[in-house]
Amino acid sequence: MDARLISFGLIEIGGHRFEHDVVVEGGVVRRRKKAASKAYRDQYGHTPLSPDEAIP
Repeated sequence: MDARLISFGLIEIGGHRFEHDVVVEGGVVRRRKKAASKAYRDQYGHTPLSPDEAIP
């Protein structure tokens, strides 16, 4: 599976372009569900990865 950065906020994985956060797990690309980490947004100025998310 090839991945490349097209521009800030745009990534291409396996010939498909994504404008949102993704998680690649076992060769499957899925959208990152950031809801669990949004509680940290004010503290960091962005939505960081946190142990509250289901990230492999």
